[in-house]
Amino acid sequence: MKLYKRESFIINIALLFSSVIILFIICELYLSYFHPEYNSIYQPDKKLLFRLVPDGKKIYRRIPVNGGQKIQIRINDSGFRGKEIEKIKKKRIMVYGDSFIEGEFSELKNTFCERLKFEINNASKQYIEVINAGVVGYGPDQSLLKLEEDYEKYKPDIVIFSIYAGNDFGDLIRNKIFSYASIKSSSKINYADKKKYLSLTETKKKYDQNQDSSLLSNTNNYYLKESLRVCLDNNAYPGGIRKFNLVRYIERKLNLNSCNDYNYNGINGSNYVDWSLGVCNDEFKDYVSGDNIVKNLFNDHYDADISLSPESKSARYKINLMYIVLNNLYHFSKIKDLRTLVLIIPPKIDLYQDGYFKLNKSIYPKFNSIRLSKLAEEIAVLNHLNCLNLYSFFKTDNPLEFYFNGSNDHWNDRGQDYAARLTTNLILNLFSDNR
Repeated sequence: MKLYKRESFIINIALLFSSVIILFIICELYLSYFHPEYNSIYQPDKKLLFRLVPDGKKIYRRIPVNGGQKIQIRINDSGFRGKEIEKIKKKRIMVYGDSFIEGEFSELKNTFCERLKFEINNASKQYIEVINAGVVGYGPDQSLLKLEEDYEKYKPDIVIFSIYAGNDFGDLIRNKIFSYASIKSSSKINYADKKKYLSLTETKKKYDQNQDSSLLSNTNNYYLKESLRVCLDNNAYPGGIRKFNLVRYIERKLNLNSCNDYNYNGINGSNYVDWSLGVCNDEFKDYVSGDNIVKNLFNDHYDADISLSPESKSARYKINLMYIVLNNLYHFSKIKDLRTLVLIIPPKIDLYQDGYFKLNKSIYPKFNSIRLSKLAEEIAVLNHLNCLNLYSFFKTDNPLEFYFNGSNDHWNDRGQDYAARLTTNLILNLFSDNR
């Protein structure tokens, strides 16, 4: 009797184990065919901090208020979103920027770069290739380094260098790539007592005339936080049981594979600006402390310090860093005889303060809705760069028509199409010869 019970128990365990295995296989096959969990398309990079994985794929899920669609993103074998690069080069435009340019929230055909390609080919009556060099989370510093890396290989005729005025100033602080060497060279900077925060005019004078050797551009010793680097690497190239779709599906549902350290609990459209201002101050303190560890790649937020406290140390320092980056862009373009257009994209909250994101002007009397976009334009002009500031074009009776709803602050398909038409007109006017 005991032997029978023991054999029955073993058989039941075997049947249970077999059932689990079969169920796992069925779930794995179902997910593989109908809902694949792709590896991450972002991998760590020593110079750029991170870059896109060639031949990578990703599913972007719109939030319900924007339709809830699933959008498949494909990275080509050269590491750009879109179709493969033309083997025989004709005329070529490369567009650099962040998530606004990569455009993972839109189908490929509706992205800014594809709309630009459509418009400019129709208008010019000749084929012009447009390469989408945008990467989610990139700042102007990374875009500049990527342009310098790409130029000899792809030899673009025109470069569009986009700046998202809403958070690109802050990317320069978070990425820690460019700096005033006098501040970053010391690990014991007294934040409260630091007095030398130049105005933009002073920065231009000193930097252009090389009168101040402390105004150096690249620290060369920035690096990713180790846990962040490992997370990116493991998500891009998973090993062991993480190779299975079912395991990655469970990780995604439980948010176990996120490389983000930020805690957004309690953050909403009403207190987002206040929260951003606090984070701006914290990031600047970390920056001037001499710590070269990069801790945040994807959690970009509104540059509230510049928008609300333009005379603050952090605001002035970010503005000066942007000048240095665009000054480097100008000199690179000049050396390569490269036609460059700076495209400035305004943040949704600057165009409308009573939507999902709210800003109380009585609390922040120094708020100026055009400041961030205008500053980016002024810096581009000071550096002799052609510029298209979209603020005045998007500032209509209903500016929200150009942006997604709710917490998604990116431009929507209509905004990208409108920007592409405006950019096409300017390019044809600026660069109308046959070069």
